[in-house]
Amino acid sequence: MNLSLKTAKVQLELQYMQTTRQLAMLKENIRENGATWTDNSRLRDLQEQIARLQRARERYQQSHYGLCLACGNPIDPERLDLVPAAEFCIECNRKNVQRTLRNRRSVPTYHQ
Repeated sequence: MNLSLKTAKVQLELQYMQTTRQLAMLKENIRENGATWTDNSRLRDLQEQIARLQRARERYQQSHYGLCLACGNPIDPERLDLVPAAEFCIECNRKNVQRTLRNRRSVPTYHQ
Protein backbone atom coordinates (compact mmCIF):
# COMPACT_ATOMS: atom_id res chain seq x y z
CA MET A 1 0.00 0.00 0.00
CA ASN A 2 1.42 3.38 -0.96
CA LEU A 3 2.01 6.30 1.36
CA SER A 4 -0.98 8.29 0.04
CA LEU A 5 -3.39 5.51 0.98
CA LYS A 6 -1.79 5.17 4.40
CA THR A 7 -2.18 8.92 4.91
CA ALA A 8 -5.83 8.69 3.83
CA LYS A 9 -6.33 5.81 6.29
CA VAL A 10 -4.99 7.98 9.11
CA GLN A 11 -7.37 10.76 8.03
CA LEU A 12 -10.21 8.22 7.96
CA GLU A 13 -9.51 7.07 11.51
CA LEU A 14 -9.15 10.65 12.75
CA GLN A 15 -12.44 11.66 11.14
CA TYR A 16 -14.13 8.57 12.59
CA MET A 17 -12.93 9.42 16.11
CA GLN A 18 -13.95 13.08 15.81
CA THR A 19 -17.40 12.24 14.44
CA THR A 20 -17.98 9.59 17.10
CA ARG A 21 -17.04 12.13 19.78
CA GLN A 22 -19.38 14.75 18.26
CA LEU A 23 -22.21 12.22 18.24
CA ALA A 24 -21.63 11.30 21.89
CA MET A 25 -21.60 14.98 22.90
CA LEU A 26 -24.79 15.66 20.96
CA LYS A 27 -26.56 12.67 22.53
CA GLU A 28 -25.50 13.86 25.99
CA ASN A 29 -26.80 17.35 25.24
CA ILE A 30 -30.11 15.92 24.00
CA ARG A 31 -30.38 13.74 27.10
CA GLU A 32 -29.81 16.73 29.38
CA ASN A 33 -31.73 19.43 27.52
CA GLY A 34 -34.12 17.71 25.15
CA ALA A 35 -33.88 17.68 21.39
CA THR A 36 -34.60 20.53 19.03
CA TRP A 37 -35.37 20.09 15.36
CA THR A 38 -31.78 20.98 14.49
CA ASP A 39 -30.47 18.49 17.07
CA ASN A 40 -32.47 15.71 15.44
CA SER A 41 -31.22 16.71 12.01
CA ARG A 42 -27.61 16.85 13.21
CA LEU A 43 -28.05 13.48 14.93
CA ARG A 44 -29.14 11.85 11.66
CA ASP A 45 -26.29 13.52 9.75
CA LEU A 46 -23.68 12.30 12.23
CA GLN A 47 -25.11 8.77 12.25
CA GLU A 48 -25.01 8.67 8.43
CA GLN A 49 -21.45 10.00 8.41
CA ILE A 50 -20.34 7.35 10.92
CA ALA A 51 -21.96 4.63 8.79
CA ARG A 52 -20.03 5.87 5.71
CA LEU A 53 -16.80 5.95 7.71
CA GLN A 54 -17.41 2.44 9.06
CA ARG A 55 -17.98 1.14 5.53
CA ALA A 56 -14.70 2.76 4.47
CA ARG A 57 -12.89 1.15 7.41
CA GLU A 58 -14.28 -2.23 6.37
CA ARG A 59 -13.07 -1.67 2.79
CA TYR A 60 -9.63 -0.87 4.19
CA GLN A 61 -9.57 -4.13 6.18
CA GLN A 62 -10.61 -6.05 3.06
CA SER A 63 -7.92 -4.27 0.96
CA HIS A 64 -10.57 -2.56 -1.18
CA TYR A 65 -10.07 0.91 0.27
CA GLY A 66 -9.31 3.52 -2.36
CA LEU A 67 -11.10 1.64 -5.15
CA CYS A 68 -14.26 3.04 -6.73
CA LEU A 69 -17.34 0.94 -5.90
CA ALA A 70 -18.81 1.61 -9.35
CA CYS A 71 -15.93 1.10 -11.79
CA GLY A 72 -13.22 -0.49 -9.61
CA ASN A 73 -10.59 2.06 -10.62
CA PRO A 74 -8.39 3.70 -7.96
CA ILE A 75 -9.80 6.81 -6.34
CA ASP A 76 -7.44 9.79 -6.61
CA PRO A 77 -5.41 9.97 -3.36
CA GLU A 78 -6.08 13.72 -3.17
CA ARG A 79 -9.81 12.96 -3.14
CA LEU A 80 -9.29 10.45 -0.32
CA ASP A 81 -7.32 13.06 1.63
CA LEU A 82 -10.31 15.41 1.39
CA VAL A 83 -13.07 12.78 1.67
CA PRO A 84 -11.61 9.73 3.46
CA ALA A 85 -14.91 7.82 3.18
CA ALA A 86 -15.21 8.43 -0.58
CA GLU A 87 -16.87 5.47 -2.26
CA PHE A 88 -16.59 6.64 -5.86
CA CYS A 89 -13.96 8.17 -8.11
CA ILE A 90 -14.63 11.71 -9.34
CA GLU A 91 -16.12 10.55 -12.65
CA CYS A 92 -18.49 7.97 -11.13
CA ASN A 93 -19.48 10.42 -8.39
CA ARG A 94 -20.30 13.03 -11.04
CA LYS A 95 -22.47 10.49 -12.88
CA ASN A 96 -24.20 9.57 -9.61
CA VAL A 97 -24.99 13.21 -8.84
CA GLN A 98 -26.31 13.81 -12.36
CA ARG A 99 -28.51 10.70 -12.14
CA THR A 100 -29.87 11.81 -8.77
CA LEU A 101 -30.67 15.28 -10.09
CA ARG A 102 -32.39 13.83 -13.16
CA ASN A 103 -34.48 11.53 -10.96
CA ARG A 104 -35.52 14.43 -8.72
CA ARG A 105 -36.64 16.47 -11.72
CA SER A 106 -38.73 13.58 -13.04
CA VAL A 107 -40.72 13.21 -9.80
CA PRO A 108 -43.97 15.16 -10.12
CA THR A 109 -44.63 17.87 -7.57
CA TYR A 110 -48.20 18.32 -6.39
CA HIS A 111 -49.52 21.65 -5.21
CA GLN A 112 -52.84 22.24 -3.51
